[in-house]
Amino acid sequence: MSLASKTGEYAKIAFGYTKRVIAPFFFGITLNWVFALVFFIGALSSISFVNSIFRLLLIAAFLVGFPFLYFWLARGYAVKKGLELVYKGSKSVVAKAVGVVVSATVTAPSDVQNSSVFSKKNTVKGAASFIKQINDKLPRSIRRILRFVLEQVPLQAMILEVGDEIALTSENLEEIKPKVQEKVDEYVVNELIGADLTWFWGLAIINIAVMFVSWFYL
Repeated sequence: MSLASKTGEYAKIAFGYTKRVIAPFFFGITLNWVFALVFFIGALSSISFVNSIFRLLLIAAFLVGFPFLYFWLARGYAVKKGLELVYKGSKSVVAKAVGVVVSATVTAPSDVQNSSVFSKKNTVKGAASFIKQINDKLPRSIRRILRFVLEQVPLQAMILEVGDEIALTSENLEEIKPKVQEKVDEYVVNELIGADLTWFWGLAIINIAVMFVSWFYL
């Protein structure tokens, strides 16, 4: 794949990642800010000391609380969706990152079980340093997704499983890497990917219900 094609593919992934954060956040902030303004104007006609504090808290929730929830949940959704886009559009990038970790593990003086590369959860420790070893110029959003993969996938356990079939030596690296990658692909598909918009519809329903109660009963 040419440099121009890679750049275009990464730009597409980065745009998809950004769009999935901005779109729900934009919806949430627009809906809540408009309602907060209308609710505040409507409340002026019947304001009192007793209900003013509660109404001010509600207005704060519409101005800050709900938009923050949309952003926070959209961020988690975007990471998963971005991961899916990476796998669909550029599996080779993930394979390179995994390959760097596998090489560092197999060629290290210590055995895999006691390797300093991994955390207590079998995931990669210091993932950013391994990503830097990839020669491709990667957008920041792609680096974040790669870091998410390395910090979530139990790579140490996967390498040990492959070690039951093949000796974990430098001479066998080219045979070890694809087998580990197969396990990574399976884990990502079954455990990490699966982002949907259930959270969005659930939050939107709660949001609108709070608006309804606030408008008609407060």
